[in-house]
Amino acid sequence: DRPELREEDYSKRISQWDVHRAMLSLIPGIEFRVGGDYDSNSFLSNNTWISWGATITQNLFNYVSAPSRIKFAETAVAVADARRMALSMAIVAQVQISFRRYRVAREEEKLARRIFDVDDRLMTVVQNQSDAAAIEETELIRNQTNRMVSALRRDIAMADLQNAYGRLLNSIGVDPLPKEIQAADLASLS
Repeated sequence: DRPELREEDYSKRISQWDVHRAMLSLIPGIEFRVGGDYDSNSFLSNNTWISWGATITQNLFNYVSAPSRIKFAETAVAVADARRMALSMAIVAQVQISFRRYRVAREEEKLARRIFDVDDRLMTVVQNQSDAAAIEETELIRNQTNRMVSALRRDIAMADLQNAYGRLLNSIGVDPLPKEIQAADLASLS
């Protein structure tokens, strides 16, 4: 669903039509003519008559330039194929990199969540000990700070995971918004 690939498909199709057009330029032009004529000369025995005819025309320069135009158009088709192949390989690489980044971000988010859970349980234990006056206040503050830092790391890891997921969808060419929302948003912008 990548628009770049569709663009290359259209370029190839246009190049193929250019080959056909170059070949068709070798066919002579045929023109048929039929018409009713009238003359206001009163000395004519028939003032009205029907004439018809056919004309075949050909530009001789088309014969001279046609082989080079056909060759150029065929080369354009080959170039379009090569460009599409190169673009396809780049997209495959982009999808692979995005997928691997997503997997790494998912693992980092799981680890950050587990670290937060441990710090949260540790904070509960330290608060219980603080209520019993078994530890100093600085130890309680240090554990509260560690819990806040691990919560921040967990949130950052979640944001990185969402970012990696978005990049993966973009590299595949998927648009995550439904069509109805896209149309409504576009209408509201104008």
